[in-house]
Amino acid sequence: MTQRRFIDLQTIIVSAFISMVLAQASIAADLEIFDSMIERRAYTEASLWIDEQLAIAPASEALLYRKALCEFHLKRYGLAYSITRELLNIRSDEISYHNLGGSICLRAGDYPRALAHFHRSLKRNPQDADVWVNFSYAMRRSIYGSSGPYLERMNAEFGNNLGGSIVLAEFAQANGKPSKFLELARAGVSGALPAPFLRRFSLLAREMSDLPLDIALLENLQRQQPNDPALAEELARMKAAEATVKELALEKRETKALSSSINGSQNATTHSRSMPSLPDAPLLVTPDRPMEAMISEYYLPFPFGQARFCVQSVDGEASHQGRSRFAIDFFAKPGTLIVSSRSGTVTKVRESGEPMDNTDYATFVEVLHSDGERSRYFHLAPDSIKVSQGQRVARGQPLGAAGQTAISKLGILHFDVVERAGFPGLRDAPPYRLWKSIPVKFNDLSHLREEAGCPIEGRWYVSQNTPMDK
Repeated sequence: MTQRRFIDLQTIIVSAFISMVLAQASIAADLEIFDSMIERRAYTEASLWIDEQLAIAPASEALLYRKALCEFHLKRYGLAYSITRELLNIRSDEISYHNLGGSICLRAGDYPRALAHFHRSLKRNPQDADVWVNFSYAMRRSIYGSSGPYLERMNAEFGNNLGGSIVLAEFAQANGKPSKFLELARAGVSGALPAPFLRRFSLLAREMSDLPLDIALLENLQRQQPNDPALAEELARMKAAEATVKELALEKRETKALSSSINGSQNATTHSRSMPSLPDAPLLVTPDRPMEAMISEYYLPFPFGQARFCVQSVDGEASHQGRSRFAIDFFAKPGTLIVSSRSGTVTKVRESGEPMDNTDYATFVEVLHSDGERSRYFHLAPDSIKVSQGQRVARGQPLGAAGQTAISKLGILHFDVVERAGFPGLRDAPPYRLWKSIPVKFNDLSHLREEAGCPIEGRWYVSQNTPMDK
């Protein structure tokens, strides 16, 4: 009798074990389905599927982890983080849980907590390149003034490694020590750095306006990832930007004798104060990280990848006062293609017979947008206009070509966005005087800390204006 009970108990235990193994195998197979949903970015579908599985196995760490991951992708950061905290209560030293918690906090803007999670991960694996990149990004978004002692402690704890070099480089750059940054970044040009580090140094070099260094780092990255089409396209764009900068620098040297016209000598009544000339050592500025959200529907009015110098910005002393206060002037070599900054409908086209006319009578195009704002493009070359009144135009669509102006034979595009002025006594004024300029932000510049979307006089910028459907 006792032996029979023992056999029955043994059978129950074996059956339970087999059921557990089969259940785990089933979960593992099902998780492949979930992972395929994530790869397809079907996050809502994946979330519903996970909820069904958790109803069957609510204590499964694998399911809970993927539930948190799914909520993270759906930008439901509060729920994602609460699930991650539940997982950390089960296993407090699990690196993947701290990495996910750090990423959630990073996206949610809780940088101190993100640093704490990444710090725990790095204590377990100080050579994890991806974690170092996330950690350094959190450092960049934090308050640098209070990061110095923390950085010193991190270096002492983890020693001299590649991740520490990234953080040191970013810290040096943010605190006005470009020589230290360049010393660290150039080590990545020929060295066998992991891809995440090369990418981070590339973006830092771009922010420092060191285009040759940026290209060298991207070329090294391409040697590691030769079959990445997006990387090849990015490298081609940066090389095109470098060629544009060199061309404009050469143009400056060749036209130096004409630069006196920028001071308004040809039209002193229109521009009584001087405008800056094209610099010999251009400062190229591009976005310092991928754009996460649009701050504006406007883009720089030049084809994608072109570098242009901002000669006069908001409140410019030369001519940007009164109704022209928020206008932006870019150097544009005569013949340079000008494209629509934003989709809309052409409301005015003026083709002046005199290429050197001032702003009031210059060749220009005006485009009306869906919110009632109007963008205007002045000093276009006569006979270059490619659109007509009433025509619908898409962002990035060619409008015309730059021409010479009364203030510079080098060529200047005067761009502004306007609304009706509403001033009294303007009933008989020309139509273009019934409007006043308003602030404009370019989405290309949305992630530059100083610019915050608005160009700064004396700097170069690379257009990210890609053509789109009307």
